[in-house]
Parts: sequence; C-alpha cells; structure tokens
Amino acid sequence: MQIPAEGTSDPRPRSFHLPLPTWLTGPKVTWSVLALLLVLVWGPRLFRSLWVDETCTFWLAHQGVVAAVEKTWHWPPQSILYSVIETPFCFHGGPFRDFMLRVPTLIGMLAAGYFVYRLAEDAIGRGSGFVAAALFAFHPQAIRLGSQARPYGLAVAAVAGSCWMLYRWVETRERRSLVGYVVASTLIVYLHYFFAPVFLVHAAYVLFVFAMERRNGRWREFVAALVAIGLLALPLVPHMLMLLHEAHEYIFMPAPSVAELADQLLPSIFAVGPLAAAFLVQLAFPGALKPPVALRQSFLFLLLVWWLFGPLLFFAFSRATPMHVFVARYIAFSFPGQVLLLAYAGYCVFGRIEGRVWAVLAVLLSTASPLSMLAAHETAEEELLPFVRIIRSESAQGAPPVLFRSEFQESNSLDWRGGTPETSRLYAPFVAYPIRNPLVLLPNHLTDDVKAYISSTIDSTLANLPEVIFVTHDNTGVDWMIERMGRAGFQAHTKKPNSFTVVIFKRPAG
Repeated sequence: MQIPAEGTSDPRPRSFHLPLPTWLTGPKVTWSVLALLLVLVWGPRLFRSLWVDETCTFWLAHQGVVAAVEKTWHWPPQSILYSVIETPFCFHGGPFRDFMLRVPTLIGMLAAGYFVYRLAEDAIGRGSGFVAAALFAFHPQAIRLGSQARPYGLAVAAVAGSCWMLYRWVETRERRSLVGYVVASTLIVYLHYFFAPVFLVHAAYVLFVFAMERRNGRWREFVAALVAIGLLALPLVPHMLMLLHEAHEYIFMPAPSVAELADQLLPSIFAVGPLAAAFLVQLAFPGALKPPVALRQSFLFLLLVWWLFGPLLFFAFSRATPMHVFVARYIAFSFPGQVLLLAYAGYCVFGRIEGRVWAVLAVLLSTASPLSMLAAHETAEEELLPFVRIIRSESAQGAPPVLFRSEFQESNSLDWRGGTPETSRLYAPFVAYPIRNPLVLLPNHLTDDVKAYISSTIDSTLANLPEVIFVTHDNTGVDWMIERMGRAGFQAHTKKPNSFTVVIFKRPAG
C-alpha cells in the first residue's frame, strides 16, 4: 500500500458516512415509527363517511344475521360470510359508526400484514419481515382497500395466509400446514369470488416444485387438500351460478389500456419511494451494500406468478371479451406478491439493519409522505355525507323532494320505481344516512325512458313545488336536468362538494 508523504494529503476520495446510533435502527424504534405512520396515514381515512358500496354493507348487515344472509343470497356480487361478519359491527348512530363498520377490514389487513411478515421471515431471511410488512402496510392498494367497509381486507388476509401455509407445506410437508392452507383457501372463496384465480398461482407453484425441483413427496395429500376446498365451497355453488347468470349487469368498466396495466403492475408513486430511498441509504451508509441473497427458485417463481398472473389474466380477459373486469380491487390478491419481491430486493441489497432504514424511507418518500398525511384529512371524492349535509342544510325550513341518480350500475334492470328501504338496495345510501325528504330514485343510466319518467314527474308531482333537489355523480345528467327544470320555471344553483353534484332548483320569488 502506498503511504502519502508527510505533509501531503491523501488523494483518494473519502466516503461520507452518516453516524447513526445503533438504537435508532433497532427493532423497537423502527416498529414504533411504522406504527406512528400507520396512525397518521390510515387513521383519518378510517373515519371518513361511507361511499356507495360501503352503504350496501350497512344495508345488508344492519338488520342482523338472518336478514344479512337472506339479502346477500339474492345479491351474488356480495360475500355472504362478510355480511354476517359485519352484523355485530353495524350501529345506527354515534360518531364512531362508520369507523366501527370498517373494523373487520382493519383486522383483515393486520392479519394480512402478519402473514406477509411471516412468509418473508421464513422464505427470504431473518429481518426481511419488517421490510415486507412496511411495504405492505403502505402499498396504495392496502391504504385504499384497508379503509373501506368491504370484504377485500379479509380476502387479502386469506390469500396471504394461504400462500404462507402452502409455502410451509412445500418446505416441511407437515400436515398442519396443509390444514391451514385448506382453511385459508376456503375463506378466499367465501370472501370474494374474484380472488379465486390465486388457486392457479398455487397450482403453478406446486407443479414447479414437483417437476423442476423433484420434490414431490406427499403429493396425494395436496390433491386431497384441493378436493377438500372444493367440497367446502359446494354450498356456494348456487350463489356462484347466479353471479355468472347476472354478471353482465355488474361489469361496467371500460376496456383497460396498457398504461393502466403498467400502473397496476407497479404503481408509479410506489416505485419512486423505494428507488429514492435506495440512493439515500447508499449515500448515508456507503458500506451498506450486501452480496445478493439467493432465493429458492420455486419461491421466486411463486412471487413472480403471484404478482403477474392476476393483472395479466384480467387485462387479457377484459380486452378480449365484453366483460371488463380489470378493476383494481378485483386484482388486489396480487399485490402481496409485488410487495414481497420489493422486500426481497431491498433486503438483498442492504441486509437486515440498513434494510429497515430503506423500508421506512421508501414509504416516507411515497405513500406515507407528509402530503399523503394531509390528503388523509381531505374529503374523499366518493364520500356520501358531504352531499347529504347539503340536503339536510337546505331542508332546515322544509323538506323539498330529492331526485337521486343511483350509483349502482345494475339499477336500470331493477325495479327502481318501486321497492322500499327494507327490500331494495338502491335505497342503501339513505338507509345509512337518512333524510326526511321525499325521495325519487332514478337509475344509473338516464335513458330516454328514464327522462320521460322524470319529465312526467316534473309535470305532475313536482309541478307546484317551490324547491327540488337533484343529486348525481360526475355531473351526469346535470345539463339535461337544468334545461328541463328551466322549462318548468325553476332556476338552478349548483354545489359540488366532491365528485357528487347537488343541483338546487327553486322557483323565482313572486
């Protein structure tokens, strides 16, 4: 080694090193930071008012278990099990009513995070569980679905649990792991039918293990497990057949673009954070880079198929058929695979200690940033209570009738002129948020027949009234309603609290 002469400086560049106390990167501190970020990012979202699909959850569950089963049995897109689970969390009043309705989802997401943590610890390495749990908790899908009173949180937990149990069985061939796999997999079917394609991911993984790694011991037990899942799901067959028969009524999304597929495979906001965090960690810890840690080929195959198969399948199906099912929440079973791949990348590059720092920075620079925390306090675009408050405020001195255009895509094929709040789910928003105004329900699509019905109502029921309120989503029908009500002598005043539009029609004084 060449020693610089006395009085001369060392020409070699010196590395900058950020000295951090050991305790700052320890488990207690990093878990505490993660918990604090969860409260700041998730907390306000859990207390928002319900959106239209969540009011369906309330409508299904608010009359008890028997009514929940009866109603859901005739509505195939909904999970019967989830409706039953929600019944003890369904309350009719109080400041925590909407939060309580979301508690089962919150429990599901916590369970899903635990399963992702355990799978990472078992398959990737000690210390990788924190990285996976952090990325999972702040994945855009987790934040979005985890704050809704819908079955997706519990269904994601069932998917993550089934993959963890299947991995454990593949590695140990223990029967208790296989029993856990059967239980978790059966719950997938009972919680959400659209998550069933994950079974093809499981099958591909097991076939890879059998064929490529020549580990095919106790293969008959796996076949028996699949048969058991099928038998346990038999009670749902009539419900599934009803969904297949009525599926055309519930498919409403446009055909997806390649850009939408790319964003589903890796959300842009979630890609920037981990990348920027990697540069910062390398800058602060120049010696942090670790030699790559090789995964077992079969587990890497599982993660890749888990991540890619669902989005690609739903994308291809939606492009090739009139049934456009490429909806982010329907493909949510795939994002834990994406999370585990990112966790492996971070753990492989930085190891256990610096990997913790990388994971925290990654979420702070993306979905747990101060901007995300501020956004959590804003009114969500799909919340219902903002427009309900406008109606209630406008009805302080009276109760003008409300024409409400339903957000249920299948409403045109239902009896939207009849029904009651007890029998028709089209009333769900106003069962969750009651108003004392006379209610005129309108279907989602304002066809010529619907417009003729509205015109007839204006000329009869509404003919001599001083005020009428019209509520719609995304301004649909606003121009036509303003023109038609103008011909009836009304003047329009428009309010737009979020994605809903409230048009208040009044006759001129005198």
